[in-house]
Amino acid sequence: MYSTPAYHKGVVIVGSSDHFIYGLNAKTGELIWKTEANKAVLGSPAVAKGKAYIGASDGIFRAIDVKSGKTIWTFDQVKGYVSTLPTLADGKVIFGSWQNGFYALDQKSGKLIWEWSNGHANRMFSAAACYPVVVNDKVFIVAPDRFMTAIDLKTGKTIWREKKDDYRVRESMGLSKDKKLVLAKTMDGELIGVPNNADNNGHQLEGKIKNYI
Repeated sequence: MYSTPAYHKGVVIVGSSDHFIYGLNAKTGELIWKTEANKAVLGSPAVAKGKAYIGASDGIFRAIDVKSGKTIWTFDQVKGYVSTLPTLADGKVIFGSWQNGFYALDQKSGKLIWEWSNGHANRMFSAAACYPVVVNDKVFIVAPDRFMTAIDLKTGKTIWREKKDDYRVRESMGLSKDKKLVLAKTMDGELIGVPNNADNNGHQLEGKIKNYI
């Protein structure tokens, strides 16, 4: 299991490389249900309102009823495989995949709301391992191409996209307790904080980063 388990009302939900998504009794560990994918399930589930949202390696993203294990909807246009924990915000499921795919789906229907591209052909630059951070109507991501990007939550358009050689961000990120700073760990063991209202002026953005190391 590479998937991080989620919990909802007595049920633990987790994906497995044996192609199944499991619902287990949280007290006893007994199997309640299991749902089969076509390939390994390396993605982690995010749960809201009794639904588990999880990606697999078969190009399909699923919404599953936590109580019964029944599939509510599927989105079958994922490029590559999913290994991340999706972010749930504004009625959307937001996640990346290992072929430079990055998606926002409707939580109720699974329909594609927007898709964003980083412009790379090399899949190793995918924003597929970070957990997207949503704040101030923006989606923030970092990736192995060492860019930090802010995407419009509503439209999926790039607001700004910055790469700073002094701050080699990669995949680990989060949000400060007061939600004012988007946090990212660098490849050099530093933690940076970028204000959630940072603009697209590179010099100004760099100055703001320095203030929070």
